[in-house]
Amino acid sequence: MALSCPQNSVGATFAAADQGHRGTISVIVVPADVTPPQWTTPAGTQRGEWTANDGRTFVVLSEPIMPGGVAPFGSDVQHVATELSRM
Repeated sequence: MALSCPQNSVGATFAAADQGHRGTISVIVVPADVTPPQWTTPAGTQRGEWTANDGRTFVVLSEPIMPGGVAPFGSDVQHVATELSRM
């Protein structure tokens, strides 16, 4: 799914597979002065979000290939967002 990111945000989306569960992983870095959007995502999507000390917000979305499916690495998205914010 295409995500519309807030102005001055940066992001990337990657195809992912985790024990047979396929989909995409998206990472979006939102500037400190911008509220991260609540994107409309397919059922089964997992979201992790963490705000860094400098105010930027790191959002990680794991989306299943089919709505309602299991998101690849879905249980890891919060950990990934937290760790990315520390870099």
